[in-house]
Amino acid sequence: MNWEGFVKTERLEIQSKYESEIRFGPAYFKLKSIPEIKLLEFDIYGDWFYRHKSFLFLQQWNSTKTPNTNLICINLNSFEYKIVLDRIQSVFWLMEFKNEKLYFIDDYNKKKYLIDLSKL
Repeated sequence: MNWEGFVKTERLEIQSKYESEIRFGPAYFKLKSIPEIKLLEFDIYGDWFYRHKSFLFLQQWNSTKTPNTNLICINLNSFEYKIVLDRIQSVFWLMEFKNEKLYFIDDYNKKKYLIDLSKL
């Protein structure tokens, strides 16, 4: 498989390469970026992303056997890569910006988390 465009912003381009898929479930991918963010290239990711202002959120997979994922944030100004939430037992995610607050929603387990943008 070839590298394909995944998400592009003014300062960052992320490309994806299909790795495989869970039987009767979602596909997972390798990612790489221009400019290069080394930490991005070591893991596998779902096809989910969310952009909020100068932040890009990604779904990092810890396992292909059970739902075990991390919410990753990339600062689009500094290109800093950070794990925001870890060991999430789901791949069904939503984000919501409401009343000037950003929330991560684990739709499968019906959990909602406030994301503190000042710590990103």
